[in-house]
Amino acid sequence: MIKDLEYDNGSLIGTIELESWKEFFGSDDKIYVVIGSKEKGDKAEKKHENAYNYIVENQQDVLAKILYGYVTEYSEKRGDMNYMGDSYKPTVEKITDLSGYLVPYCIKILDTQFEDFSYTVIRFVSQLESLGDVSVLMHKDRVIVYEYNGIVNIDKFAQEDCKELIGA
Repeated sequence: MIKDLEYDNGSLIGTIELESWKEFFGSDDKIYVVIGSKEKGDKAEKKHENAYNYIVENQQDVLAKILYGYVTEYSEKRGDMNYMGDSYKPTVEKITDLSGYLVPYCIKILDTQFEDFSYTVIRFVSQLESLGDVSVLMHKDRVIVYEYNGIVNIDKFAQEDCKELIGA
C-alpha cells in the first residue's frame, strides 16, 4: 500500500523515499508521487501499487537504466544543440557526471498498465543546457522515451508501447 496519499485537484499525491537516489544526487529533496485522473475518495489501484513497489524495491536498477540512457542520448544531442545558441555545453561521458545536473522531483504513476504494472513518468529538473525538465517514460525498469521541456502525449506513448507488447 502506498502510504500517505492525499487527494488534490484530481490526483492522489504523496512522496517516495529512494535512499540510493538521495545518495547519488546528494539531495534530501522530496520526490513526489502523483497518481492522476482520480476522484475524491479513490485509492491507488493494484497496478499503481505494483509500479510504486517495483521502483522502491529496484531503485538502483531503475536509476541506472535512466541515467545510462540519458548519458547516451545527451551525448548524441549535445552536438546537435548548437542552433540553440548555448555557448557552454557540459560534457557528460559517464553516469556520475549527471549527479550535479539532474534532480528528481516527481514520479507520476499512469493508469495505462501492462501485466498489472502501471507505466511511470519520472521527472527531473535538468541544469543541462536549455533542455529544462526531463521526463522519462518507463515500464518497470525499461526506458521507453525521454521527453524534454514538458510532457507531450506521454500517455499516448505508454498506450502505444502497451499495444506493441500485447501484439495488438
